[in-house]
Amino acid sequence: MSDKIKVFIVDDNKMGQVMLAKMLKESSDQIDIVGESSTASGAIFMLEDDMPDIIMVKLNIPGDMSSVDALVQIRKSCPDTYIVLCPMPQDRAELDDYISSGKADNFLAKPIQKPDINRLLTGYIERRGQK
Repeated sequence: MSDKIKVFIVDDNKMGQVMLAKMLKESSDQIDIVGESSTASGAIFMLEDDMPDIIMVKLNIPGDMSSVDALVQIRKSCPDTYIVLCPMPQDRAELDDYISSGKADNFLAKPIQKPDINRLLTGYIERRGQK
């Protein structure tokens, strides 16, 4: 790969943002964290400036926008971006609907482990190679 994979992280927990960014960077030297937001609406505002390759979104972030509304807006603003949900274990029932309806492309259930990130990056790279 010639250029780095730009990743944007949306998580209301700062420690969650830091840990995910660290795992991503440790998994590949081709990762560039281009932004982080603790709210869905903040992420949408920030995405106007930089179009990431991958957006990692924690489901059910408290704030002024629901997860569904946020995913619809993110998909509208970034139609070619690979959207990865990072749900808590109790959110799994929603995942199939989000993915089958096109609101998201993949998920990494928490607690996220390094092998999960490696599989995610491999899947993203394969998808990017098909375009």
